[in-house]
Amino acid sequence: MPQTMDKHVQHTVENIATTVSYGTSGAAVFLGLNVDEWGIVAAVAGVLGMIATFAFNAWFKLKYHK
Repeated sequence: MPQTMDKHVQHTVENIATTVSYGTSGAAVFLGLNVDEWGIVAAVAGVLGMIATFAFNAWFKLKYHK
């Protein structure tokens, strides 16, 4: 049985996911451009953040946007 969510909750979750996505991407770019020895850490964090955000958004849309 599919679960239903309040529109406000859906909107809030989507905003949080978007904020986390932009935040991790921005942090990766900032760290990658300003600290040479931490560049690879920033790149890996950015890629992992991107993958996690994509997976969460895909799951959320499949589960709640039917």
